[in-house]
Amino acid sequence: MARGSGQSSKIGFRVIPGPAARNPELAAIFEPGDLALAAASVAESKQAGAVVVIDIRDLSPFCSYFVIATASNPRLMDTVMRETLIQMKQRFGITGTVEGADSEEWRLIDFGQVAIHLFSPDGRRFYQIEKLWHDAPRVEAGQVAAVTA
Repeated sequence: MARGSGQSSKIGFRVIPGPAARNPELAAIFEPGDLALAAASVAESKQAGAVVVIDIRDLSPFCSYFVIATASNPRLMDTVMRETLIQMKQRFGITGTVEGADSEEWRLIDFGQVAIHLFSPDGRRFYQIEKLWHDAPRVEAGQVAAVTA
């Protein structure tokens, strides 16, 4: 499916082009660190493995946080992706752009300042995204206040 085609993916979500937060007033309501930790919590609640939040604010001009998680099978990857989209819409009022919706190795859910990478175990070993961003600090759940200050 082409990006922004408006067609439904096989799990029923429409891929939405453009920036995630279309309303600038929403950006003032929450901090990207809060969104990143909420997305990590969703992934963990759905049994995704090795969930990591990386603070890339000082290293990247295009994004503030990466959330990286491993889904043991394509069905779990669909579940984590679907629940993340639902929860971020309910909690923060934003929608995300999905890349690789049909891939069994890697999916990206882009919320503008936060990008969620969902990998299969083989995909995570192959891409080694944590190694690419090894200089970036890892964020723990209790660090959100320090992160967003």
